[in-house]
Amino acid sequence: MKWSVMVNNAIYDKWESFRFGRSIESNCGRFSLTVTNTFPIDLPVRGNDEIKIMLGDNIVFTGWVNKLSDKGSLDGSTIEISGEDKTCDLIDSCVPDKVKNTKGSLTLKQMCELVISSIGLDIKVIDLTQDKIGDKKVTAQKTADVGERCMAFLTKLATKLQVWLVTDEDSNLVIMRAGEQETDLSLNYLLQGTKINNVLGASFDIDLRKLFNQVKIRGQKSLGFSATSDNAADFIDLTGQHFDLDARESRYLEIKAKENMTGKELQQRAVDEVNYRKAQAYVYDCTLASFLTPSNQLIKLGQLIQINDERRDIAGKFIIKSFDVDFDLDGTKVNLSLAPKEAYQVVDIDAKYEKLCSKTKKVKKSGKKNGS
Repeated sequence: MKWSVMVNNAIYDKWESFRFGRSIESNCGRFSLTVTNTFPIDLPVRGNDEIKIMLGDNIVFTGWVNKLSDKGSLDGSTIEISGEDKTCDLIDSCVPDKVKNTKGSLTLKQMCELVISSIGLDIKVIDLTQDKIGDKKVTAQKTADVGERCMAFLTKLATKLQVWLVTDEDSNLVIMRAGEQETDLSLNYLLQGTKINNVLGASFDIDLRKLFNQVKIRGQKSLGFSATSDNAADFIDLTGQHFDLDARESRYLEIKAKENMTGKELQQRAVDEVNYRKAQAYVYDCTLASFLTPSNQLIKLGQLIQINDERRDIAGKFIIKSFDVDFDLDGTKVNLSLAPKEAYQVVDIDAKYEKLCSKTKKVKKSGKKNGS
C-alpha cells in the first residue's frame, strides 16, 4: 500500500519523509514531515492546519500542525513540519470554570465529553473496554483545581477506574485497557526457518532496579504518613500493598498517596505501581518493515502480540506499549516497544500476589495480639 499525506483534506505530495507515533503513557501522538528545497513562502502548510497521514485508504494519523522550522542556506534548505494529535489541546488547556465542580453522577465517558465540549474540541470519546467501564458511574471526586489541565484531570478519573486514555487514528480519545485485544501478527526472530522472519532487528533490555518486591501505598490518614502530625487519624492503618516476585525480597518501596483514597483504591494503586514498573523493567524493542498485520489491519496500541525470538529465548505474548513509524526513500520502518503482558494490567490481581498480601496481613494481626 502507498503512503500519502493530506493537508486540510487535500493531497500534499512535496514531502521527503515523515514520522508518526503513539504511546500508552503519553495521551497524545506526534508526527513530523520533512520538506527540502522549498521556500517557506511556497509551502502550502501553515500552523493550525489539519494533517492526515494515510496508508492506502486507511487513516493512520490525524493531527494539527503546531511547529514549523526552516533551516538552510542558498545551497538548499529543510523545513520540518511537526505537531500532535488533537488531544494536545486537552493536555495544554486548563479546565474551564463551568466544569470545575460538576454536580450529580457522571460516567467517565460523559465527563470526558463534557470537558472536550467545554473547550470547543471536535473529537469523539470511544470506550474500547470489554465491560464498557467508561459508561459506569465515576465515584471519584469530580472537582478540578484552579489551573488544572484538562487531560491531567481526566487521567485522574481514569486511574480511579484503572483504565488508560489514549488516541486513535482519527484523533479521538479512547478509553482502553491494555491486553484486551490481540493482533494476528507474530514477531518472528528465528535462527532456523528464517523464511518466516519478519523482525529486521531487536533488543531486549532488563533493568531490575525498576522493580520492588513489596510496594506499599500509604493513605493520607495512615500511620506514618506524616512524621510531624499529631492528628489522631494518623493512627489508622490505611494502606494498599502488592508484591513482585521478580524482585529481591530486600527491595521495598513506600509511596504517599497524593489524594484521599479508600483501602480498595490504595490496593488497586499498589497493583498499578507494580505492573507499571514491570513495564519499565522489561522492554523488547524491534523493527518491522510493515505497519499492517497479516489480515491487513493496522497495528494498534495496547494489543497483545506473540513474540518468537530464539536468539533471546523469548516466546510469549507482550503488549504493544508504543510505536513509531518512519518513511523515507529507504522505505518503511516500524519501531515497536513492547512490555510483558502483565504490565499495564491494573484490574486483575495475580493469585500468588493476593496470597502474599493476605499472609502479610495475618502476620500483622497476629503481632498486634501478641504485643497487646
